[in-house]
Amino acid sequence: MNSVYQLSENIRNLKLNKAFISLSQKGKPQIYYEGYYYRQNGKPTRDGKFNWRCVVSGCTGSCSSYSNIVGSEVILVSINDSHKNFHASSPNKLTKMERRRKLATKASVSDAKPRKLLNELESVEQGDEVIANSASYVADRLFINRIKRASRPAYSPQPKKLSEINFPEFLKVTKNGENILFFDSGPESEDRLIMFTTVSNLKNLENAHIFVDGTFDIAPKLFKQV
Repeated sequence: MNSVYQLSENIRNLKLNKAFISLSQKGKPQIYYEGYYYRQNGKPTRDGKFNWRCVVSGCTGSCSSYSNIVGSEVILVSINDSHKNFHASSPNKLTKMERRRKLATKASVSDAKPRKLLNELESVEQGDEVIANSASYVADRLFINRIKRASRPAYSPQPKKLSEINFPEFLKVTKNGENILFFDSGPESEDRLIMFTTVSNLKNLENAHIFVDGTFDIAPKLFKQV
């Protein structure tokens, strides 16, 4: 009985080197452990182990783990703390990195405006530390717009005449897979007419009162009315 008790105590007191994997500004996995940061050093070994090296140039600090999944907590299987005598730690840096990572994830899959994305993030993660380590609104907005541009599909160049308009296949259907390009008089038409709607939308209008208005001031180039 005493040996079982002693074993459980030993397990309870066992120190596990828990680290957290975030994302660097260059979009690469970066491990955080006790105020220090490590970048992945080469490819994983044959047994699936990832080796990491301190991000500070000239520092020989290193560690290893069996995972490099961003946003997850991992156990370090080895750790070399030699950087402690080379440079100071930066424990507050992780908060900024994680905020930036989560903001990039939201921006890459959302069409919402930067201010809305920031409000959604702040409503979940409030706290003095988060606020103190947050960038300015202008910097956040520029960062979000860069992420959006990078994740945007390869649209065709801005056409100079109606005959140059060509719709990629992914713009001809809705997210539910329904055809939305209802009518197109064709590139050979001098006064090209393009209509966007779906069969389900037209069915909704069968027994509805319809109010029609012309919208001119936001019509795209080459067109007179929306």
